[in-house]
Amino acid sequence: RIDLAFRAATVIVSRAGAIALAEMAIAQKPVILVPSPYVAADHQMKNALPWVREGAAIVVKEINIEKDLVNTIISLLENQEQQNTLKANLAKQAKPKAVEDILGIIQQVIHNHNL
Repeated sequence: RIDLAFRAATVIVSRAGAIALAEMAIAQKPVILVPSPYVAADHQMKNALPWVREGAAIVVKEINIEKDLVNTIISLLENQEQQNTLKANLAKQAKPKAVEDILGIIQQVIHNHNL
């Protein structure tokens, strides 16, 4: 259960798939993303960049993983202020009521079109 693993983690290191990002946003733990360069149209990097711009995650590119990942993890673990900043900015990305929001939109479309 990924939710339990995220809850137990101090820092999350993950790929940047859409489902994983949604789960990490809810977990609200500091995140280091390693987007897979092997997916179509580099979509994991495209998923990660808005989080980086908003200060909600750190990215380590796969090509730099051997030289940068461990140092990035250690640096983050040693910097409580950065962890708090990442968590606060990540909270803004969370959509805990996404299912209800989507259902509301569907109901509105059905109502507006008398379906």
